[in-house]
Amino acid sequence: GYLRGVQDTDLYSRVSGCIIEYKEGQEVKEGEVIYRIDPEPFHAELARAQANLEAAKASLAQAEASRDQCQLDLNRYKDLVTTGAASDKQLTDAEHNLASALAKVKACQADILQQEAAVRTATINLEYTEIKAPYDGFIGTSNIFIGAYVSPSTKLGNITSSGALRVDVSINSNAQYDSFQP
Repeated sequence: GYLRGVQDTDLYSRVSGCIIEYKEGQEVKEGEVIYRIDPEPFHAELARAQANLEAAKASLAQAEASRDQCQLDLNRYKDLVTTGAASDKQLTDAEHNLASALAKVKACQADILQQEAAVRTATINLEYTEIKAPYDGFIGTSNIFIGAYVSPSTKLGNITSSGALRVDVSINSNAQYDSFQP
């Protein structure tokens, strides 16, 4: 049989990357970093996402300025049409320009939402470069080494809780279960 902690967990990465630090065969505290994946590509991805967000905000400011100008133009043409100084076509064109500008503002607002989500995703992925102990326990032998490329399907190692233990045993199917007592 085997002695294990009451809690026994296989550890996996949530992101892909190269291992730059790991611990094995020692006691760890909850929240302590056990494995660290190279964070540099994730820092770069976060910076790219933040830059894209800033660009989207600038595009929105430009679209809002264009919308405001189109609204002013439309108001002018409405006044000019009533006096005969502008044609109905010019008024229709101004209405179309405003509708187009309003659609551009909505598209820019949607782009900002997408870029904010990309920043949040990049932030989460950066946080996932640190695999932390889910509870106080002992980290066993690692399945990986420094420089190893891991992905979410790569088992990194195992942690078992400290404190109370459990015994895992195999029982032969021919044995009498009635006579077994813990």
